[in-house]
Order: sequence, then C-alpha cells, then structure tokens
Amino acid sequence: MTLPRGSVLLHYALAVVLQGWVLMLRLSLGSSGATTSGLVLFILPIVTSAYYGGLGPGLLSTALAGLLTGYFLLLPHDAATHLTSFQIMEWTLMVLIGIVVSIALYELRGAISRADGVDRTSAKVLRIVQTRTTQSPNAIAMFDRDLRYLAMSTRWREAYCRNGIEPIGAAFADATPHFPEAWRDLYRTALNGNPYQAEELEWPQADGSVTWVNIAISPWMDGHGETGGIIISVEDVTTRYRLDEELRRARDIAEATDRAKSALLAGVSHELRTPLNGIIGFSEALLNEIFGPIDNERQREYIGDIHEAGQHLHELINDILDTSALLARETELNMQPLDMADIVATAVRFVQPVADKSGVVLATHCPADLPALHADKRRIVQVLLNLLSNAIKFTHEGGRVSIDVYLGEGGEFVITVADTGVGMTAQELERARLPFAPQQNSFVQSRKGAGLGLFLAEGLVAIHGGTLSIESTSGVGTRVTLRFPQDRMADSPTR
Repeated sequence: MTLPRGSVLLHYALAVVLQGWVLMLRLSLGSSGATTSGLVLFILPIVTSAYYGGLGPGLLSTALAGLLTGYFLLLPHDAATHLTSFQIMEWTLMVLIGIVVSIALYELRGAISRADGVDRTSAKVLRIVQTRTTQSPNAIAMFDRDLRYLAMSTRWREAYCRNGIEPIGAAFADATPHFPEAWRDLYRTALNGNPYQAEELEWPQADGSVTWVNIAISPWMDGHGETGGIIISVEDVTTRYRLDEELRRARDIAEATDRAKSALLAGVSHELRTPLNGIIGFSEALLNEIFGPIDNERQREYIGDIHEAGQHLHELINDILDTSALLARETELNMQPLDMADIVATAVRFVQPVADKSGVVLATHCPADLPALHADKRRIVQVLLNLLSNAIKFTHEGGRVSIDVYLGEGGEFVITVADTGVGMTAQELERARLPFAPQQNSFVQSRKGAGLGLFLAEGLVAIHGGTLSIESTSGVGTRVTLRFPQDRMADSPTR
C-alpha cells in the first residue's frame, strides 16, 4: 500500500518517526555498540520509508540513520573507546545500502506506476474497441491472440455463429466452424502485424453453394504497443458479384452482337456495291449518250435521277462501312508525309461544283511553306470532304464557307472549317456528334444524308492522334477545328 496522494509531508514525517523509534529501541536495550544487528535494525526504517514514501523519504531516512548511528552509537564516550575499521566499514555500508535501496525502490515504484497506467490504457482501448465492434452494423468480430471471441456485432452473431453456443470466450473454430480452414493462415499473418484485405473472395458453404465476400483482417494493438489479437470484418457481396457477372455476360453478348452486326453491315454493303456500281456506270453511259442520243427529255431526266440516287447510295454505303470499321477499331492507316496545300486543293476541287450550284462562296487559306503532315492521305481528304460538304449543305445561298490551315501557338497543326450557315444549339450539336442521330432542325432535315459525316470526321481525326472541336451558334454558323500534335509533322517545310 501507499499513502494517499497529497500527503507528501507525511512520508517525510514517517521517515523521522521510524528512525527515532529505532533509536529509542536500541537505547532501551542498553546497547551503545555498533553491532551488525543494530545496523540492520536501522536499515529497516530506510526500506520502509523508501517503499511507502519514495526517493525523498528514503534518502532522508538514510541520512538520519547515518547521523544517529554515528553520533549515538559510534562516537567514543571516553578516551579509552576507539573506533575500529570494522565499525567504520559497517557504518559506511549501511549508508550505501540505504541510498541504493531508496533509488531502487523509487525506480520500482515508477515502473509499477507506468505498468498500471499502461494496463489501464489497454483496458480502456479494449473496452472502446469491444463497444464499437458490438455496435457496428456490419459483420465484424474481435478476437484475442488465441482466436477466442472478445466481441462481435449482432450481424456477425446472426450470420456466422453456431446456434446453441455462447461465442464470447469460445474458440473461433468452435463457435464458427464453417469458415474455410485455408483462411487460418490469414489470421496468423494478421497476428504477426500484417493486415489482410481481399475483395470477392470465394467461400464454399456446407450445402454446396458458394458465396462471395469482401474480408478484412486487421491486428489490434494493446496499450503496450503489442498485438492483442485480430479484428475480422466480412461483407457478403454475393448479390453484387452475381449482378456483375450478369452484366459481364450481357456486355460480352452485346459486344458479340455488335461484331456480328458490323460483319453483316460490311457483308451486305459489299454485296450492294457490285450492282450499284453497274447502275451508276450504265446511267452515266446513257447520260453521256454513248449508245446514241436521247430524244425524250423526260427519259434523260429519269436517267439523271437514277445516276444521282446511285451516287448518293454509294456514298451512304461507304460511310456505313467506314463507321463499322471505326466502331470495331479496325480502321487501317497508310501514313505518309502530306503537302496540305495539295490536300486542301484536292478536297476543294471535289466540292466546288456543289458550292457553285448552292450559291455558296468557298474560300481557302493554306500557306505553301507549312510542314508536311504525317497522315493517311485518303482519310484526311475524306475528313475535309465531310466537313466541307456539311458546311456547304447547311449554308443558305449567298453564304460563305472557309478552310484555313496554319500552325498553332503550341506548334500543333491546325485546320479550321467555318461557315455562315444555320448553326446549331447545344442540344443539336450534341446529337450531331452521334452516328445516325436524327436532327430536329427543319432545314437540316431537308438535306440528304445519314448523319455520319461529323461522326466519321471526329473518329478519323482521333485515330491520327488529333482532336476535333466544334463551336456553333444557331442562326450564325459553325466552326470546326482540327488539331494534330506536333509529332505528326515533318522536320522541314514542304515546298
């Protein structure tokens, strides 16, 4: 036992009283000699004072014992009495013992106090963890180092504990025997301070079924910083896992269906091309009067309609094939350095008749000293044709379409196609970027086309490593900007 806190003076008073009591006892025995038994008797109060009072009272008792013993028992009372070396050695030894005992007991008391504090902290930590484990809405349980239950949540008890047995204090294997034996190694790993976490872990059940769980095993630390046991948290994700499996299967089926659709489109398109080429060729021959003049103007008009419809259908089939290839990521590129002045001139030459017929002014600006662009010539021409055709198609008579080619501030290759046409709202622009999406604008609906031009242009630019951006205002016009990275350009300009 120790004296109550706040009674420090009583500790020192106890040391004085004890030494005084021992001195009176020695004097009452009538002994004035410094015997070993007498010195031992003086040491006892030192030990008592150090044990109950601490370092200060112990050292005070040591000093008093030394003074009292030396003055009353060792000092000579007449000239015939002399101190022997043995008496001096005994007295010195007593003082040293008192000092050592006081320091040792002081350290011991400190160690015991710290251990008590750690134990109290450990108990507090344990209670907190147990409380949180018990109150958790998840399936969670707490175990000691011997894998005995310390606490568990209600959900854990209902899901994983065997009926007819009280889990708290029971061994894990006894209260929850259906956990896989292979998981025991995971518990031992966690006990060594290594947490474990796994998602969608397969868990065979006793009835032959399989559930899937997310499991987390973590060590918990006591107040000494040592592993006191483990905490296991289990989340049953069987429903989610099966749903994910169904989604994966549905995705695989959808991808297979899409591939089959693309293959069908490609096959049908190729089959349509053969007779279509014949229709276009024969109608063109008739229009050119290769087999003789056509006197009936109505017949010439019908042949012209057949030729125009055949060309439109041919373009549509080509767009469908290109779209299928883009969606299937099967578009092949024949990369080569391109003189963009020549590429722009080629594209403009194709659409100039359409622009003239529609009464649209077509303007170009492409410096001849620009670096060459490493790209697929046919695909870049196709992109420009799609953009220019769209711009001319959706621009009223008297409007303007321009194409500009230049180097951007960051050194990238930039191509812009702008028009003063009908423009688009934000919603119309979003729909225009989708393949086959019908448009709500009445003017746009009146124009022929499958709605693939913009989608194809964006896809073909993307596989070249570039980007396509669109700025459009309804009733004002549209501006399409293509940007190709600097690494797509040659080191020297094309002349």
